[in-house]
Amino acid sequence: MIGFGQYVKSSHFDLAVALALLGAMGVVDAETLSGYVVVGELALDGRIAPSPGVLLAALHAAEAGKGLVCPAAQGPEASWAGQVDVVAAPDLIALLNHFKGNQLLPAPAAGMVDQRVPGPDLAQVKGQETARRALEIAAAGGHNLLMCGPPGAGKSLLASCLPGILPPLDAAEALEVSMVASVAGALQGGRLTRTRPFRSPHHSASMAALTGGGLRVKPGEVSLAHLGSTKRLCGVSPC
Repeated sequence: MIGFGQYVKSSHFDLAVALALLGAMGVVDAETLSGYVVVGELALDGRIAPSPGVLLAALHAAEAGKGLVCPAAQGPEASWAGQVDVVAAPDLIALLNHFKGNQLLPAPAAGMVDQRVPGPDLAQVKGQETARRALEIAAAGGHNLLMCGPPGAGKSLLASCLPGILPPLDAAEALEVSMVASVAGALQGGRLTRTRPFRSPHHSASMAALTGGGLRVKPGEVSLAHLGSTKRLCGVSPC
């Protein structure tokens, strides 16, 4: 059994530690547990609470040739990893019954795919011929942009138009964007997104907010803008 936490935070390993102890006590077969990656937080009443990064854990499990044990609420998210045995349990009792063969948990179905949400249209921008041309070149060539200018010059509007002139996310890119959202705990209902991200951090945002980190470590705005754009940093190539 492998405990998985994309970022080190003790509660990510609650379920893995609990299963390891139960396996050592002989309550559940330890050999069976060795074939699974485990991620999940345990509540005091035994419920298995959602944890960030389940999609990434599922992909890791698939690469390692193992199954995945995760919270029931994140089963649809984990199912996007493909050919991986996903055991999505609502609580510890249900999980133990599954491994003992008393009451098997059904395999979760993959979540829905969100429809692409249209954003601002570059055709609505009047003037700014040089900036518009720079956006088009960056979008066509996969280049990065750094916009400089006084407040009100149109930087934010132009940056928000960049995703609209990029091609739609293909399947691999949608999975990448959704992986970042999963680690950030923002993948709602296991739904993969098909919309290129646009981030607009406040001008007072800290370095940790921009690049990631903090007391409860999460991806920063640069990572959240992967394959999309931000108000200040417009990334067309992977961040």
